Amino acid sequence: MDDLIRTKILTFLQWNDKNEYYNDELYDLEEVQKLSLEESIKYFLQ
Repeated sequence: MDDLIRTKILTFLQWNDKNEYYNDELYDLEEVQKLSLEESIKYFLQ
């Protein structure tokens, strides 16, 4: 279930961000650590 929620959040963020930085492939290419669901929620509630 967490994967489905994460995918939905990423889809929205990619749609909302003209640079589409919220994309797993870009994170992998740049060797950036991915946020967990909890970290993502915490980030957006700040």
